[in-house]
Amino acid sequence: MGTQISKKNYEIDFIKLLSTLGIMYYHAGKFNSDGNFFFQTKGYLFVEIFFMISGFFMAMSLFNADKKGKNLGNIEFIGHKISAFYPQYIFAFVEGFILFSFVVWDISYKEALVSVPYTLGELLLLKNSGITKSISFYNGPTWYLSAMIIAMFVIFPFLKKYKEKFASYIAPIVAVFGYAFCANSDKKVLDQQANWASITTIGNIRAFAGICLGIVIFYISIYFKKKYTFTKAGVVISYIFQILLVPVMIYIMRNRGIALKFKAGSDYTFVILAFILLTITFIRKPYLNKILGAKPLRLLYNLSLPLFLTHKAWVEVIRTRLADYTFEKQIIIYTAVVVVTAILCFVVSKIFVIIGNKIKNLLVEKA
Repeated sequence: MGTQISKKNYEIDFIKLLSTLGIMYYHAGKFNSDGNFFFQTKGYLFVEIFFMISGFFMAMSLFNADKKGKNLGNIEFIGHKISAFYPQYIFAFVEGFILFSFVVWDISYKEALVSVPYTLGELLLLKNSGITKSISFYNGPTWYLSAMIIAMFVIFPFLKKYKEKFASYIAPIVAVFGYAFCANSDKKVLDQQANWASITTIGNIRAFAGICLGIVIFYISIYFKKKYTFTKAGVVISYIFQILLVPVMIYIMRNRGIALKFKAGSDYTFVILAFILLTITFIRKPYLNKILGAKPLRLLYNLSLPLFLTHKAWVEVIRTRLADYTFEKQIIIYTAVVVVTAILCFVVSKIFVIIGNKIKNLLVEKA
């Protein structure tokens, strides 16, 4: 089925950065805006892009392991996935704990310490498991990582065993019926994370559906690259098509009338368009790598995850403590403090990793 896939695709990193900023400013809709802030209506839809990208790279990891003749196990894959983001996750948890406890809620040190044991659900990535629904949480966006890990843990062994059959039959069915289930839930939209639905949460169903779409994208890209390659005209037309697709997606997110009239229908139209956008990006060679891989942009890509993890607590701080400020001032302060916090998160997490590796080498060695 071809050779190992490993070439860096900065077009995907660029899409992830834009999606992160979309989520970050969607949450800023809680400030003193007039209800028409840019991504205020349906900015939550950017999360579906993350789920699809995660599904793609999970399938790619299995594909590359097979090409190397390596037996990639479920625990090994999930462990590697968690280790990639957990140092930044811990930083964001501590940040959220401090800001919520002592700035937003203004509770005593004793009350904060008493609440610590009840945060284990979040620390253990069980936020979307359902069993910790009544336990304290300090960082809103972490539901995505919890749902992603839960979905991957279930999907991975089936994908490993059935590969193309899973991508051709099971994954599309899970995606279609998963999103259909969300469409018929209480709120009739995708903006549900912890809402319980029979045996799991809506957030988990979104994760299953989105990750399965990402798996489908991967196998479409493999099939396409085996049989075709873009001509120069094809490359130009594909980029033009994607550029035209973006304002349509933004219009769907922005238009409150469409949101009220079509509800989940507009959500799933966005999901379909995002699926098309990502499929084109993955089946085409990354011709914009030289531009989008410039050093300043690469530095910004490193902040995508820290921005995603650390912004939500600042939303609540500014909303509650700077309620008298104008919307413009709130946005400027919000952007500044979130960027500084994200940089700190990135740097401190690197230090965590260095110290952690030294402790690991001191305590254990490879058998």
